[in-house]
Amino acid sequence: MPQEETAAETGSETGTTSFGMPGNEPGEEPGEEPGEEPGTVFEPGTGQTAYDLSLSIDGQDYVFPMSIGEFTALGWTFEELSGDDVTPGSYTYGYAQKEGGSSSGEATVRLTNFDINSLPPEECMVAGLEIDSSHFESGEDAPVTAGGQIVLGVSGEEEIKEKYGEPTYDYASDYLIRFDYSEDYTRTVSFEIDPESGAVSKISVTDFTEPEDFVKGEPSDEVPAEVEAYERPEALGDDLFSYNFAFGGNLYAFPVPVSALEADGWVVNEENSDPYIKAESYGWVSLENADGDSIYELANNFASYATSPSNCWLTSLSAGGMGTENVSLELPGGIGTGMRGEDLLEALEAAGYEYELDDSLEYFTTVDVREENYNGYTFYIASDNSPLAKPGTVYQVNIMNYSGE
Repeated sequence: MPQEETAAETGSETGTTSFGMPGNEPGEEPGEEPGEEPGTVFEPGTGQTAYDLSLSIDGQDYVFPMSIGEFTALGWTFEELSGDDVTPGSYTYGYAQKEGGSSSGEATVRLTNFDINSLPPEECMVAGLEIDSSHFESGEDAPVTAGGQIVLGVSGEEEIKEKYGEPTYDYASDYLIRFDYSEDYTRTVSFEIDPESGAVSKISVTDFTEPEDFVKGEPSDEVPAEVEAYERPEALGDDLFSYNFAFGGNLYAFPVPVSALEADGWVVNEENSDPYIKAESYGWVSLENADGDSIYELANNFASYATSPSNCWLTSLSAGGMGTENVSLELPGGIGTGMRGEDLLEALEAAGYEYELDDSLEYFTTVDVREENYNGYTFYIASDNSPLAKPGTVYQVNIMNYSGE
């Protein structure tokens, strides 16, 4: 399940954003990039990459990411560090004040969660800093400097390009000029220039590279309350969008906990499944039964802690396809695998369901039935020359319901 943007409060309205799909590793080590000598490779975790991410304030070098304790030891105080937990692989914003020394003022702080469990903002790491000259006074003797030579309030476009080369993203208007230098959105240095003065008005440096010595938490065996509260339907009913279904003769409602399938004889193949799934994320689960049928699907973890696939939910299921060819599927209204395609269309029309039919493919025709939120069904009808199933029959149904638990 893709990560959605959520709202968090860290002293004022802020946002929580995913900077990478859960489980993905950071990009490959950088090589040659514009603005660096050929062959120059900077090591992650040193504040430098192919784009120089070094930042200096009051003569003090900042290397991101750093712990909140390391950050506050440099003279920063957070206004208020509270709000919604930050999910793994995401970040939120906070605001911090620096006093003392030749530079002082407020800056925006990016707080990120490298853990497998959701964490409150105060337990996250500082992944970057955004300093705006309208809110921050840069000292004359030891000014805010990026890349060792780009000075806040002083340097201009020519000096930036001399140091970093052509930007990976740029924007220009009557009110703002912006240059971004980014490696897969993981390591980024950005500059905003005031068109009137021609000087850098904002410097932003971010490094979402997970530290090699970062110690992750442990997954929990606790069964989420929503999983424990799951109830099977007593009957299929007539409403297709109830997402009730009978799979192998057993009744379920979608989304369905993996443990509900296990209760009916399906067994998690641990070798082909993720050992745990991060908080509010998803991962793979493989299930097998005594008849040799198999399911391989993404399982969603709606809990705020990492846990085993058994405590997670299936929000999509392909029934009748590879691995489940011999497992029957029945839906509300008498719809299911094995029925004639003509009967499927008649049943949908009689019940008032709109559908989209695509017969442009060689071996099968698809029939999509969707709600406005894209949840719904895809039915596969074997064509006359199909080697997949008996021609004219519904041989596979994909169910999708991402609405949550």
